Amino acid sequence: MILIQFNRLRIFKLKTFIVADRRDFLKQVTVASMASSIPSVLSAQTKPEKKMIWANLLHLSFNMWEDTVLLKYRDENYHCNTCEEAMDWAHGYRTSLTFDEPTWNAMLQEMAKVGMNMVVIDLGDAIQYESHPEISVKNAWTPGKLKAELAKMRKLGLEPIPKLNFSTTHDTWLGKYSRMVSTDIYYDVCRDLIKEVCALFDNPRFFHLGMDEEKARNQIGNAIKKYYF
Repeated sequence: MILIQFNRLRIFKLKTFIVADRRDFLKQVTVASMASSIPSVLSAQTKPEKKMIWANLLHLSFNMWEDTVLLKYRDENYHCNTCEEAMDWAHGYRTSLTFDEPTWNAMLQEMAKVGMNMVVIDLGDAIQYESHPEISVKNAWTPGKLKAELAKMRKLGLEPIPKLNFSTTHDTWLGKYSRMVSTDIYYDVCRDLIKEVCALFDNPRFFHLGMDEEKARNQIGNAIKKYYF
């Protein structure tokens, strides 16, 4: 059992589910991508000592939930007065990366200071993928920028873990491909992105595929929660 503490101050237990079709495909592609880059000399090494994982989930991309923006938040200079407003503002689709580097750096420093040892990074459309540059938003990080940030995290004692949320309730970042679920094109794009991200993260120990909220309750709830008129 692996325990991970996320920034929402909850404890989650990672589970393995037996699922059909699309989920199985994504898992198999991820495992294959990760395993293919492991040198044989490393696979024979002694396993590291087990210890509790204390991690934060950081969103580099926020284009996950809605594909439009609430009318009141369409002003890019809108001043949020509450945390709830800030969350609602961030949930709307943005064509440019909404990112503050000083806040990012402060978060990493504070995490290292209190003894956290892992960062799960929700990448979404915030990276200029070489395999699918059409997905990236304006000002998305280059692969070089991402690798530099990953190196910085490792120096702080934070193990970076990638996340690509393929849940159909959180896949706005996929752009037009989010409307092609379970087609050959969709699977090709997923395969390309997983393979590229595994290489960028130098074969991570884990890969977060999302899909934990791909349930009827979430889909129905999200559909009636927001109104865009």
